[in-house]
Amino acid sequence: MAAINESNVDELYQQATQLHRAGRLQDARGLYQQILEQQPRHARALHMLGTVLMQEEDYAGGEPYIRQSLDIEPKHAPAWSNWCVALRETGKLNEARIAGEKALWLKPDLASAHNNLGRVYEQMGRVDEALKCYRKAVELNPRLVEGYTNLGYLFGVWGNYRHRWMPVGGPWQSTPTTPRLCAISVTY
Repeated sequence: MAAINESNVDELYQQATQLHRAGRLQDARGLYQQILEQQPRHARALHMLGTVLMQEEDYAGGEPYIRQSLDIEPKHAPAWSNWCVALRETGKLNEARIAGEKALWLKPDLASAHNNLGRVYEQMGRVDEALKCYRKAVELNPRLVEGYTNLGYLFGVWGNYRHRWMPVGGPWQSTPTTPRLCAISVTY
């Protein structure tokens, strides 16, 4: 394999993220690993490699890469949010809560971090806090499907049916004859 020089590592990283976004996880993983062979402290490649592993449902494998990226770049809120997910999925709920709170401390408007922290609170049985997180997530990003899914699940599992219909904005804008409501359905 040819060595990656400084001038093309950014280009290679961009290629990897494009493949990642396109769902070509194996190809993206290969490029992230190639970058890390030459630059083991490339924080973003570490973070994204950990994310790919998590998307492949290898949370225990992805967690140390994301942690390592945070050692290098501790102010990267999306990495804290993704580390929150990895920790939650490996059963480390208190650590996950701390990581999620750190993500929001760094970037309070990161909708996915609110959603991820809500999942932690829900697993901890802290339903009111989970509800606040999910609502904030969809307020910040009305197209965050996971936020609505989690709200619906929360209402269904915890029996909070009085919130089954909830006011929202975004893509569900009201018309003069339609109330500004969105039905949250839970299907399993």
